[in-house]
Amino acid sequence: MTNALPSVPLERLEPDDPRELGEYRLLGRLGSGGMGIAYLAEGPDDWAVVKAAWRHFSADRDFRARLARELGAMRSLESPRTVRVIEAHLDVQYPWFVMEFVPGVTLRRRVDEQGPLTAVEVSSLALGLAEGLTELASKGVTHRDLKPANVMLSPTGPRLIDFGIADVEGATQLTRTGSVMGSPGWLAPEQITGDEVGPATDVHAWALCVLFGVV
Repeated sequence: MTNALPSVPLERLEPDDPRELGEYRLLGRLGSGGMGIAYLAEGPDDWAVVKAAWRHFSADRDFRARLARELGAMRSLESPRTVRVIEAHLDVQYPWFVMEFVPGVTLRRRVDEQGPLTAVEVSSLALGLAEGLTELASKGVTHRDLKPANVMLSPTGPRLIDFGIADVEGATQLTRTGSVMGSPGWLAPEQITGDEVGPATDVHAWALCVLFGVV
């Protein structure tokens, strides 16, 4: 592969991090969350993002089911406003999957490091996210965890990432009625009360993300 190494914030690999998964050579950590760690990887054809589940989830059937739902939601969209799934390995001891690499930083990192967005950037953010959420709603998907850390600012506009707790219309529910799903500070009222979620839930988070970019 001749493409130059992407210029992205990268943390060094920890001693217990894998160095290779399948055909992918892991170069460093891009970040981590509740479900696992994301790595920048060199693939057979291009750069990619490899997401590996935390090892303590390996025997958790509910976790594996949630991960399968996340991938199903992402694959059902195949949108310019989301990230494409390249391959997945869920029936192994430690599940992992591969996504296309999208250059850019999250909205959270952009504001934390450089301050509020410009007027042009805010307009692109608001319109791009609205377009993405419209596509989600048309496919019966509610993100449920839209926040600045889950919005990637790419050269082609914002991308929605991390569908770990997405609600998919018609899919088997994996959470109990009345449970609170989402990130504190970014929850819609119906998430706090444990009521039914829908497109309006993501619209509430959309407004908060746009406001975050301004202030």
